[in-house]
Amino acid sequence: MADEEYEVVINDDPQEVVKVEAIITNLKGQIQQSQFASALKLASTTFPSTLKSPALKQNIVDVFGAIFSNYTANEAFLKELNAEQRASILKYATKQMALGDKKICDSALGFYTLIIKIEGPGAVARTLTCRRF
Repeated sequence: MADEEYEVVINDDPQEVVKVEAIITNLKGQIQQSQFASALKLASTTFPSTLKSPALKQNIVDVFGAIFSNYTANEAFLKELNAEQRASILKYATKQMALGDKKICDSALGFYTLIIKIEGPGAVARTLTCRRF
């Protein structure tokens, strides 16, 4: 019998998937209405790090990309967020910079720089050692 290759199926909790998809839809609506600050605040708060689905993860990355391409880093806004929210933004800023779109990279770098100013260099180390994108 020949070796057969099987596609690995990754399943998330169905309730979690519905919740995340609803949040993504809400965020896309906020982005369309140019409510970038509120979208970033919601996005930095709500996505669980336990998601397994590559499609869901990509949708989240796309949402952060849309926010970063339209919203400039603002220190006062970032100081309103808690450390966990800033860590989430830092994580997705790192991911966006790896993707290479110039406008998004420039914006993401602005967030990255301000978060390091607020949190210190330890925030970068914590983000880089966490591989859950």
